[in-house]
Amino acid sequence: MELQHRSIQINSVRSLATSILNNSSSADVSPKGSNKPSTLKQLWSLVNSLKGIISSNAVSGLVSLVRAEALPWLDVLTGLTDALATAPSHSLTVISLLEGITSVLVFQLESQIHTVYPFSVKGRKVHPFITAVTTKPETWVPLLSQLELIFEPSRLAIVNSADKSEFFSNALEMLKPFLNFVLLGGIGVEKQWSLEIVNLLFRSLQNTIDDDLFRTFREQLLYYLLGVSQKIPLVSHDQHTERSQLHLVQSLVHVLRVPYIRNSLSHNFLREYSSSLGLQILSLLCDAHYNKRSLNDYLRLLSQLINLQNETQTILSEPNSVLFWPALCYLLLDAQSIESQTLILDLLDESLRKQEQHQKQIEAADDKIPPMLIDIVILPLFQLVAELGPGTVRNQAMELTRKIEKYRETTDHDRFLSNAEQKVEKEVSALLKSPSVIGTLADILAATNRFVKLFVATSQIKTNPSLLFNRNSPSDLLFLTSYLFHPNPEIRIKTLSTITAFIDNPELAQNQKITIFFIILYLLSNDPLSSIHLHIFYHSFPELISPNDPIITAKLLKLSLSLVERKETEKDMKLGAVGVRLLHKLWEKQKRCWRSLRFVLSEWVQRRKLKEILDQHSEEYEMEIAVLVTIRDICKAKARDYAEELIPFLSSLLQSVVLLPTSMSLIIEALNASVEADVVDPRAAWTVILSYIADAVMQTNPLNIDIISSLCQFYQIAAVKSDESEVYIDFKQDLLSSYIRPLIFPSYSSSIVLPEVVDTVLFEISSNKSILKHALRALSYFRGPDILSIFPEYPKILLSKILLEVSNVEEWQLVFNKLIHHEIDNMRRGLFKNFSGGKSASVVTSTGNEVNKSQIQQFKEHLLNISQKVVKDWESGTVNPGLRNGYAIASLIAYRPTLPPSEHNSQVDIKSTRFYRMMINGIQDIALTDHWIVRVNAIHYWWRFFENGLHDFIIHGKNDEESTVQNLVNDLFERLTEAKFPVVCQSVILSLTGLCLSLKSLNILSVQTHAGNTLRHLLRNYVSETASAIHDQKQDWSLISSDEVQFAVMLTIGHLATLISMDERLTRKVVETMIEQLNDKNSSSTSEWAPFASCYGLGILLSHLVSSPTKTVAMSTLCTNTVSYIYDYLSNDNLPLNIFLGSMLGLANIDREEEPLINNVYQKALGALRDFVEMNGKDDGNKEFVVGSVWFLAFSQGKTSYKGEVIDLLEKAMQISGKAWKKHYFHFAQAYSHALQKSLELDPSSHHLSSFNAQIHSHLRILTSPDSTSNSRHTSIITLGTLAGIDFVLLPSINDGFGNTHFFKNSSKKNITEVVNSLTSIAGLGTETAMISDLKGGRLAAIILARLFKKVEAIDREGSGESVSNIASISSEPKDYSRLPITSYLRAFFDGLTEIATKGNLADSPLSIESANLILSTFTSLNCALPPVNWFTLLSKFNNPTFKKYKIHHQSILMASRHASKSFPLMEFLAYTLIGFSDIEKNDEEIEFKKLLINYGLAKILEISGFASKKDGPSQGKDNKFLTEKRMDISKTVVVPNSRVLEIVNCLVADLFKDDASKEVQELQVIFLTTMVDHLVSPNTNDAHSVGAVTALYQDLLKILKIIYSKLPSPITSEQIRVTRLITQCAISTIDDLSQSKTDDLKKYTLVVCTFTEFFHLDSSKYLTQLLQECLIAVGKNHKLHQSSSKLLLFSWIARAICLAMIGGNNQTTKQLRLSWLVRILDVLIVVSSKRTDEFDILEYGVKVVLSGIVNTCWIRENVMRKEEEWDDSKFSQIVQDSASIRRLTLLVPNEVDAMDIQIKDFQKQIIKRLFRLLEISRELKPHGEIQFVFNTILKKLEHLIPEESQRILLLENSL
Repeated sequence: MELQHRSIQINSVRSLATSILNNSSSADVSPKGSNKPSTLKQLWSLVNSLKGIISSNAVSGLVSLVRAEALPWLDVLTGLTDALATAPSHSLTVISLLEGITSVLVFQLESQIHTVYPFSVKGRKVHPFITAVTTKPETWVPLLSQLELIFEPSRLAIVNSADKSEFFSNALEMLKPFLNFVLLGGIGVEKQWSLEIVNLLFRSLQNTIDDDLFRTFREQLLYYLLGVSQKIPLVSHDQHTERSQLHLVQSLVHVLRVPYIRNSLSHNFLREYSSSLGLQILSLLCDAHYNKRSLNDYLRLLSQLINLQNETQTILSEPNSVLFWPALCYLLLDAQSIESQTLILDLLDESLRKQEQHQKQIEAADDKIPPMLIDIVILPLFQLVAELGPGTVRNQAMELTRKIEKYRETTDHDRFLSNAEQKVEKEVSALLKSPSVIGTLADILAATNRFVKLFVATSQIKTNPSLLFNRNSPSDLLFLTSYLFHPNPEIRIKTLSTITAFIDNPELAQNQKITIFFIILYLLSNDPLSSIHLHIFYHSFPELISPNDPIITAKLLKLSLSLVERKETEKDMKLGAVGVRLLHKLWEKQKRCWRSLRFVLSEWVQRRKLKEILDQHSEEYEMEIAVLVTIRDICKAKARDYAEELIPFLSSLLQSVVLLPTSMSLIIEALNASVEADVVDPRAAWTVILSYIADAVMQTNPLNIDIISSLCQFYQIAAVKSDESEVYIDFKQDLLSSYIRPLIFPSYSSSIVLPEVVDTVLFEISSNKSILKHALRALSYFRGPDILSIFPEYPKILLSKILLEVSNVEEWQLVFNKLIHHEIDNMRRGLFKNFSGGKSASVVTSTGNEVNKSQIQQFKEHLLNISQKVVKDWESGTVNPGLRNGYAIASLIAYRPTLPPSEHNSQVDIKSTRFYRMMINGIQDIALTDHWIVRVNAIHYWWRFFENGLHDFIIHGKNDEESTVQNLVNDLFERLTEAKFPVVCQSVILSLTGLCLSLKSLNILSVQTHAGNTLRHLLRNYVSETASAIHDQKQDWSLISSDEVQFAVMLTIGHLATLISMDERLTRKVVETMIEQLNDKNSSSTSEWAPFASCYGLGILLSHLVSSPTKTVAMSTLCTNTVSYIYDYLSNDNLPLNIFLGSMLGLANIDREEEPLINNVYQKALGALRDFVEMNGKDDGNKEFVVGSVWFLAFSQGKTSYKGEVIDLLEKAMQISGKAWKKHYFHFAQAYSHALQKSLELDPSSHHLSSFNAQIHSHLRILTSPDSTSNSRHTSIITLGTLAGIDFVLLPSINDGFGNTHFFKNSSKKNITEVVNSLTSIAGLGTETAMISDLKGGRLAAIILARLFKKVEAIDREGSGESVSNIASISSEPKDYSRLPITSYLRAFFDGLTEIATKGNLADSPLSIESANLILSTFTSLNCALPPVNWFTLLSKFNNPTFKKYKIHHQSILMASRHASKSFPLMEFLAYTLIGFSDIEKNDEEIEFKKLLINYGLAKILEISGFASKKDGPSQGKDNKFLTEKRMDISKTVVVPNSRVLEIVNCLVADLFKDDASKEVQELQVIFLTTMVDHLVSPNTNDAHSVGAVTALYQDLLKILKIIYSKLPSPITSEQIRVTRLITQCAISTIDDLSQSKTDDLKKYTLVVCTFTEFFHLDSSKYLTQLLQECLIAVGKNHKLHQSSSKLLLFSWIARAICLAMIGGNNQTTKQLRLSWLVRILDVLIVVSSKRTDEFDILEYGVKVVLSGIVNTCWIRENVMRKEEEWDDSKFSQIVQDSASIRRLTLLVPNEVDAMDIQIKDFQKQIIKRLFRLLEISRELKPHGEIQFVFNTILKKLEHLIPEESQRILLLENSL
């Protein structure tokens, strides 16, 4: 190998460099024709030589070429850097390369001062020094030397003088990527490097160069190093990093302490820099404190900086007053070392000293700390005082407290309060520009800002004291104490209550309870207001006591005893009474204080016995009251444990001293408590002590109210004691007669026994209202009979006194409640239900024969056998086919079902029963062609059949009654649809009607539902006007329009309408349909029976409406108009007989007293009959009207219906018709027979008796005579039925057993037997069969026999006193309580109320209208069902202006709501009032009435309809719980038809939900929807009358509510927001209902979705996330929307829903829920950031509003946000608009994410990943913006959780 000399190699390197220098253009070109590399490549090949000298020369040559500008400096630098990376480690080559790199960089600095250096910490342009230390760590030490050379001052000698000032600045700029890499913890950086580099930089600062040339560099370097400190995690998990941070800050402070350096810096720089440095140290302090780190080092630095500021006067700026003071207070509150406490106190003292200096300088007043912030130091100061013993620190704290007190006194609070908010807001905006305000310091700043704003908002605090303390910030407790010194006393009291309320928190109690105690003591001694003192003594101090805290208890005990035991020399201190009461409060919380309390009480009693009487204005008297009140309170609380020790004290006082009335009253109250606790027997207490007091008091004039009140309390206790001994009963009676009665009736005395004394004088009510109230309240505790013993026998006497009183005493209500309740509980069933029991078992007839009970039983058994044979023959098919129709009808009437015993209490298939088979056979067999009387009674037959059949199932079977009925209805509807023959169709329609009528008599709750459905079906499909167009094609039109079917339809709708008369719309439709039938000339000419049925059915309906106790004005008008129409219609000529007959029979059912127009008909009919008799039957052309008139006169309802003239005229008319009008003889015979029978029913001894018997014998002869025609026999058969008491005309709801009983009760046994036997024979049921050939007569006779059987059966039941349930259930409520005895208070009250309603509006009325409220409130408070009565008419009268001003209509609604479920009139009154809602006046008073009406009236209607309320209230809850067992079986349950409920709701909706609703109307909307929500959301239908009906109603209501929802405006006001929330709860059933509204109204859609997720447990993670994204995108697109002040509502609603979703659920912890939602929110922000526009930064908006708003609102320390009332949209807006809130994210997010919990590892990874993505996006959108800063700070705090190197490098780069 050839020998290579070192000198030759060096020379070759030089020659290469020279060659390149001489020919730089070809330096990189290889020689032509040669494989030899180019000159430059040869030189580069020597750079990595293993020989150091060669490499050094090669590098030096490259550097010289760069300096000669022969080679680009960047290319050379890159080559050297690459060579360094590949050079052998620990070789001299590495050093040479490093020196070369440095030389190139220095050359560049020297030659091109203004160059921008393209270096970074990552990527292709990474700084060469970073490459050096990362690839060759051994280069660190030589690198430091190179850096020293760069900053060597001698370098300035070779730099142009013009560029000298910028050289070092540019050097710093060039080195920043490398310095950042080292100082901010780049990958591969050794721990000690940062310290070494900091030392190097600070050494460079200390170079003594010309200040002017070096100033800029120093300032830039200091700013840079301060920025580095701000970018290092404030509290890192790496202790070395923490030390580096501390070292850096120490160096920064030290530099300022060097005079020549400080003097070289500009004043502006020093002010800004010192302020930023102080803020950074403060931020480090707060975070160190929050994370339990030592504070001492940073506190010393802060002290040095403050001292330096003092030394330099105005050169360095002072700390920011708004943040510095609260931060120091926060640090002092929980400082963990005495040194820290001392240092903080020094800082606080110094800061306060400066404030005092400023106080003297008016122009500097704006720099002062606001006074409210000064006071927050009170809590930490008193904590020091409480914790430390005597010493310097404690003394220093006390001295500072005195200075603050003096500062507070000398400060103009009003001046500062006026502009405090603006001043603080300005300071906050300036502070947020600093990157130091993050983490805990940002939290303190946000809390300070909120505190100042709230402090000046006095009204806000008064309205919502919970704002004082939110528990969502570590500094909240600090600020709370400042409110104790608020200028407003009310707020100081509220603050005291707030502090003592939360102090029971274990953590707070352990740390601050003693402190709070000292602060309260301090306030007690410094606050001048006595109200504050009393609140502290009576509320604050006792609240501090707890059983497990003996320390506080001991201190307060010592305090209270010191107050009680003051010396005589301190008489001006009137706190002894306060001390006693405080001692009592201590005893309440800590029973160990009893010995001290007893000692105080005992000592006082001994001293009190030395003075006979006290001056009531003296301090001793105050002490007496305090002691006696304490004794009383102890007896009330713990009489069993302590009364035995205290009663001797009271007894000795009574025996030895004179007590004033108040003291006496207190002693009685203490004894009362002892008696009530069974420590003392009532009689013993009375005999030994109280009787003497009572006797003495009763002799005084006037009576002392206090003592009387206490005695009345004793009377109450004595009254309720359960002792039934004779001695105790006498004792109670003595109390009543001798002590209570004189208080109520002063004129009454036991000495007055003279009979001539008038009751009205004796029972004159006391004029002393106060005493009367106490006496009545005591009296109300006695039993009803006891009360009655001291009241007048006749209630009217007492009531007349009360009704005259202008100002009623409400306590009367308590007494009357007890009396009426007693009366109802002991009322006979018959009296309660308005039905007197059976009559005598035997009645003497006019013939002298006695039809006794046994004979009635015989007739019953005989007729039963006949009826059973009829039924049996018909069922078996053995009956003569010609008789089958009649037997079928008779079987329906006489049917007596009995379930086999084996089927009792078991489920039975109704289709397998005999009852069902009979129904089917009846439908097939029955025809109504025999006689028109059979037609009239067709519904009656089916009604009887279903009533008997269903009753058996209900009593014995276990079938559900509603499902059984529904199955029957469905079956009949199916048969109706499939019917092919008119007769069958007719029978099905009539059977449906009979079924509905039976449901009412059996009290089946679904009757109105089924009746309404049947009625609507018939009107729609079977009434000719509509059915012709829409009739079912399954049935032939000829069948539907047939006379038989139309007859059944018209008759049916008239009867069914009586069951749904509350549905006014449907009722009006029925009336109109029937009138149209009459006006249809085609129908009248082609149909015989349909017009008859229309007239008769219309009369039936009108009779029901006229007599209805709840008829409305509209219904009354309809009745009058319809009767008037019929009256005019009957005046037409050429009307067929059936029209007259049907009309007159129908009108006969209407009571003439109820409808005056019927009197016109009566008079016209009577005139026609008179004319007929006078003309001896001569035809006057009005024959049809005469026939109708006799029926009307015979059956007309009214008091004078059966006067002698009518009967005589009918008798004569019958005789005339037998000769001249034989064709119409039947009508006259029936009318006369009915009139005779009815007359004898009223007066059995009437002179018409002989005529009655003659009629019976006459018709019997016709039946037995072979010469009689078939028509005459048929007439006689039916007439005998009428004479026997059968009513063929009047409403079928009148039971056969009541009324019309003369024949069976008063006729001879012979007559009865003959009638029965004759009919039996004709029917083919007897032994004789001669008359069987008259098949029609046989059919009629069978029907009459069945009716007679039911008549006798009812009479027998009546005689035995058995209750008839259907009479009670279907009879109308009576008009009053006249059925009750005159001694009834219930009757007297009702009559009194009626009298007020009638006469109360008269000017000369002596009645007190206000008394109506007393009576109504008494009924409202009753805890039992009321006997039936017509309340509707009475309560309706109170709805006029005369009564409204006394608000009687308010009480009427309350009363009706209480009892409506058991009273049809009351229910109808509520419905009527609700329907008239829009007519109520719109003034303030009536608005309150509307609220009441909805709140109680609508709620009750919904409840009755089957929607049970979810809350209790006056109108809510199950009514059964306030019905006594005695009345449960006879109290009807009212049912409201669905149509009625819908009508009510529609009326309310139409009035409430109009456009531009006022605020008052919006309040009504809220009440309406709240009521609907309470009943409809998750409806409870367990007690519903029909689940099917309720379900259908629910769907209908839902449709109405959805219409409301669709028309609601976009919610803006609080009322609109509430309305939308409520409508969502009750109208939106699925999320699909909202799909349309999203595009129409985003605000409403947002609110609805949020509400839906909250109340219906929707998947909030899915829908709220999607909604959040949609709202942000919408805000970004709509420039007007994001500028709108209401836009924040969208996100407030979403935040609320998310907060609720975070509070538990899905088996996740709160932390997991929070983090999962944080992930979703970050995802949304990432998605919406792609939707950004140039006009609007949606990401920034999303972070500030959504992320910051939700985190700051929901991530609170305790999960207290659980109710709607606890969310405040305005609070959310304030948080979002608070510019400091976003910085709190740097504290809250890291603290939540950074946890050593394996369950959240996945969440941590997801969150960090998303934060990095958002960091990149924010950097692209707005570099160095606030959002980027926040994300970067959060990630820096979570850096130890970042596993990927690339992410950590990105974070490092982003920090630059």
